Amino acid sequence: MILNFNCYYLGSIIERKVFTNNKVLKNKKVFVILHGLFGRGKNWHQIAKILSTKVSDIFITIDQRNHGESVSQDNLTYSSMAQDLFDFLIKLELTKVSIIGHSMGGKVAMMFALTYKNLIENLIIVDIAPVKYFLNEKEIVDHLLELDLENISSRKDAETKLDKKLKNKNLTFFLLQNLSNTNNSYKWTINLKMLKRSMNDLRDFPVNNLEKYKKPILCIFGENSDYVTSENMSDFRKFFPKVIFHKFKNAGHWLHAEKPKEFIEKIVNYLISN
Repeated sequence: MILNFNCYYLGSIIERKVFTNNKVLKNKKVFVILHGLFGRGKNWHQIAKILSTKVSDIFITIDQRNHGESVSQDNLTYSSMAQDLFDFLIKLELTKVSIIGHSMGGKVAMMFALTYKNLIENLIIVDIAPVKYFLNEKEIVDHLLELDLENISSRKDAETKLDKKLKNKNLTFFLLQNLSNTNNSYKWTINLKMLKRSMNDLRDFPVNNLEKYKKPILCIFGENSDYVTSENMSDFRKFFPKVIFHKFKNAGHWLHAEKPKEFIEKIVNYLISN
């Protein structure tokens, strides 16, 4: 399938044809940024823009299947998203890539690295571990499905109603980026029904028999998040024995949005030292 994406170089978005047809740019190191569940590449615009100035390489943000402007598909598994990424790299004629993956995107990145080891140059995982997480009694997707869009009078109305359920304004603002308005009619730009059907798969990490990824990787996680714990760090090392952990103090699951300067500095320093 064709994934929607943007290319960044030296702080600007460059046209896709410029990247694909420019031999100098094609020889640059390429970083692919994979967003998390309910996200899209646009969420990483500022991070990609700044990183591309500091590292002087190509940064690509992708909308994964059933998210953003990419096409909805009848399944949403880590195997299918890793295959999407492989097909994407083949289409762009890329033989080596570095990946920064957050949450769901981090699991896609780890699945891809374990499956296509020779295609990975650097791997940076953001606040997720290669483990199965327990489903909550009520997931975020349930709250979104319960929002009656036919009776939404404005974006502010949607914000008020959703925040009553979530009681988290930052999360509410993040999720409402997926709400579009056409001729005073609201709709979600993400395939919520497919996300709901896929929650068991998305909470899991269905890898048992692949060989370990033996090159160094970086895992950045938030002190106030429960996605990377001392317990599942050992599970992490089963797949990635050379993983380096870095904890961001006073930060949660969306640490790149909470502490963007520190996040960028950590990535740049890690890449320079490697």
